[in-house]
Amino acid sequence: MTSVARRLGFVARQLAQWTVLLAVALLTVLIVLPVAALGAVLVRVGRWIAAAVSPPPRSTAASKTAAADTTITVGFFHPYCNAGGGGERVLWCAVQAVRELLPAAIRARTASSSSSTPSDSAQVVRITPAQLPDEHIQFVFLRSRPWVEAAPYPFLTLLGQSLGSLVLGYEALFASLASPAVRPDVFLDTMGFAFVLPLFRWLLRCKVGCYVHYPTISTDMIARVRDRTAAHNNSALVARYPLLSHGKLAYYRGFALLYSLVGSCAELVMVNSSWTRGHVAQLWHLDRQPVFRLGDELLAATETAAFEKHAHAAATASSTGGTTRSGKSYNTEPAAGSSTSSSTSSSSSDPTQRLRLLYASPDSRQDAFAPVFERLNKALHANAIVLYPPCNTTLLRAFPLQSRSASPATIVSVAQFRPEKDHALQVRALAEALRLQPQLRGKVRLALVGSCRHADDQARVDSLRKLAHELGVEHEVELLVGVSHEVLRAQLAGAVGGMHTMWNEHFGIGVVEYMAAGAVAIAHHSGGPLMDIVTPFRGQPTGYLATTKEEYAQAILALLAMKDSERHAMQERARASVSSRFSDEVFACGFAEAVATLVCAHR
Repeated sequence: MTSVARRLGFVARQLAQWTVLLAVALLTVLIVLPVAALGAVLVRVGRWIAAAVSPPPRSTAASKTAAADTTITVGFFHPYCNAGGGGERVLWCAVQAVRELLPAAIRARTASSSSSTPSDSAQVVRITPAQLPDEHIQFVFLRSRPWVEAAPYPFLTLLGQSLGSLVLGYEALFASLASPAVRPDVFLDTMGFAFVLPLFRWLLRCKVGCYVHYPTISTDMIARVRDRTAAHNNSALVARYPLLSHGKLAYYRGFALLYSLVGSCAELVMVNSSWTRGHVAQLWHLDRQPVFRLGDELLAATETAAFEKHAHAAATASSTGGTTRSGKSYNTEPAAGSSTSSSTSSSSSDPTQRLRLLYASPDSRQDAFAPVFERLNKALHANAIVLYPPCNTTLLRAFPLQSRSASPATIVSVAQFRPEKDHALQVRALAEALRLQPQLRGKVRLALVGSCRHADDQARVDSLRKLAHELGVEHEVELLVGVSHEVLRAQLAGAVGGMHTMWNEHFGIGVVEYMAAGAVAIAHHSGGPLMDIVTPFRGQPTGYLATTKEEYAQAILALLAMKDSERHAMQERARASVSSRFSDEVFACGFAEAVATLVCAHR
């Protein structure tokens, strides 16, 4: 009876939960959004009539000053802001970019526009003050977060979590209405809850943007269900029976349609990789070509002759207290950790320090960066902008490249023991390499470094130990679970290679860390590693890409057979490739410029 009662209670809870979700969804679709859309139309009609019957007010210095003093509130929607993962690192680097760089980016856009009209001047906005102290960051605590967790939805999980985000979004919306101090002018979703975007665009009339780490659903997920391929997101039971596969395929396609509708509400779409961009552009019906990599565009602009002229003007402005020929003062102080005098030198070899000069002299920077900003403006509404996530590689780049040939040579793998990471492929690849060249036994070591979230992850660790024993490589495979950062750094500092086996990883920050640390990457031939990370540098390879057990084994053998000079050259190329493109500074500058474009765009 107890078992029956538990099952009945579970069914009752599921029915009540889905009833609430469907009620919220229907209320939103049938009443809230139509009324908001009608209100927006009436407001636009009223403005058009008012403009037609009365002349525009004359622009005065006082009105321009008042417009320039408008305070902008930027809202970040990130319910798990204290989780400590990669997504939260993006969040807090974005917050820092808003605090330190966005005010100068907005002022530079408006100050350097030579074709502005009195009506344009009304759009001039800034954040007050330029360097926001902690009291200018306010948290809105949301109590309905359990609605977006996966545990309450044992089936239809994607739909349940997405509709649950509406509940969370309404709570955030009502909190904004109740307290004008936290009502955002710009709303940015950095968590991936696209279903909340229509609420803030049409109900609060915010300018809406998002940073997408990975699409909630992808065309690859749909393809696996269609092809009846078992995977971590498509159980073997569903893949086995055609009826179940057809039902899940219809569900996925219906959800993809909903996802495209809510995603189309975003006025600014930033993504973390070319792979993510391809899927988001297809699902949200954005332009597929050309790819706009904002960080790469900004870095390339610092290598032009026009930038050298801008750098000279910036140095002059800095030496005179940040005053330009227009008579306005600008905050030219670089971010924490940057030097003031050296960072304004046009001869600086560090591209990230040169990029800081974007904010030193707004009158002259248009000459150097105008082509980039023009493409950014065009990409704002019709494209998904690729902005690589922040990667702090400074410490890793300090690891020496010598003294890594000691036996046994270490190949490291750093990843949580999650099913999609496919650690078993790494063990099988090593076993295959040793089968091909048995003389390497005892001369190579695979260190699997990671953490376990729960009992299922721990079970995977146990199964990996069992697999290594079955394949006869238990002495060459070491599992380091939940180790300290000091141990992790020591493993990276001594590794000759770094292995990655996740299929279609959206970015792959672990691969970036391998390359920065001097470990030659052996990564999966898909997703972010293929399209963005393990790419040629000045025409020369920076690592290996593989798909099958045999290809990984060949890459391992090729790496171990390299001469020290050849390996050092590849390590140097890999380190140089990632150190400029993937950094906190490039992300911060790109994020500030993208949001400034959104703020200054006409409605």
